[in-house]
Amino acid sequence: MKQLIISDKVQKEMLTDFMIMRETKGLNEQKDRKADKKKGKKKRFYLSIFAFIMLLFVPVFVYASEMKSDGKTTQVIEEENKTVRVGYFPYSNFQEGSYGEHKQGAGYEYLQKISYITGWKYEYVYGSFKECLDMLADGKIDILGSVSYTPERAESIDFSTYAEGTEKYWIYTREDHTDLTDGDLKQMNGCRIGVADGSYQKDLLEKWLDSNQIHAEVVACKGYDEMIEKLDADELDALVIPALSVNSDFIAIANIGAGDCYFGVSKSRPDLLKELNATLEEINNTETDYSSKLYARYEGKAVINYALNKEEKQWLDAHENTIRVGYLKDNLPFCGEENGKLTGILGTVLDTVQEKYEITIKAVLCSTGV
Repeated sequence: MKQLIISDKVQKEMLTDFMIMRETKGLNEQKDRKADKKKGKKKRFYLSIFAFIMLLFVPVFVYASEMKSDGKTTQVIEEENKTVRVGYFPYSNFQEGSYGEHKQGAGYEYLQKISYITGWKYEYVYGSFKECLDMLADGKIDILGSVSYTPERAESIDFSTYAEGTEKYWIYTREDHTDLTDGDLKQMNGCRIGVADGSYQKDLLEKWLDSNQIHAEVVACKGYDEMIEKLDADELDALVIPALSVNSDFIAIANIGAGDCYFGVSKSRPDLLKELNATLEEINNTETDYSSKLYARYEGKAVINYALNKEEKQWLDAHENTIRVGYLKDNLPFCGEENGKLTGILGTVLDTVQEKYEITIKAVLCSTGV
């Protein structure tokens, strides 16, 4: 076998090449490590940004979780969806509709306005006004509308700071009671007058009768429906109701007074009273005269007939049962003239008055004075 003999020079050259290769490999590995290091840094940088972004959302997730578990935040959720027991006594144009029926009226609409702002859900508890008032005092319901303030009531229930509305109270009868519609109040002696039991208007009626020295029987009724039933059955001669609730069958005899009505709140629910007052304040600040406009809209649906009193009849007798009314020629839609005849809204109204009261009305054309 032949032996391969390598000279010292060649060995040195081979060793040098080996060292160069090793160094080159080391440099390449170092470069690779640096590249990997850079990639690692970039990766860690992006992960850090992602982690930071996630940290921003952690409080939200934690808070959302607390909304379900923490005592205070749970209370917020419950308050947003709290159920409020509302006393509901049916009354024409104020609170119409019973259990399972379509509801409407000024009082009902006001309740919906409050619910929209507070998020309250209502549980309606039905009864007469007196029954609802008693339940409110006993804490069996939470809120009742159309409650007039009296010191006695304030001992057992709380009142809203803002009034729900202002109600005008009249004594009404029907046309067949001609003795009551002739304008002589003394004819009311001995008559039977229905009024809601436990109501503010009952107190007003008794004071009015006393001040006018009229001796009439005050008949306390559960509510509007019972008064109508008794009037139909000839068990009443007249009744007292708010002007808001009048229908076309009634004739107004006398105005016995007016007064503000409030929301009554159970003394066991100061939380509701506070929230209610804040809501009513918001309504009053953002919608000027909301209450009066609401009541006026429903009062506009009520048809009120007025009986001529004794003085008015005497005046008509002295003036040949004739009234002269001046109007402007070009003031439409209120009034105008066509072929020498009064037109417009005024013309329609005067025709109705003339027919209703069997009087003569003469329309007189007037200049503007300008």
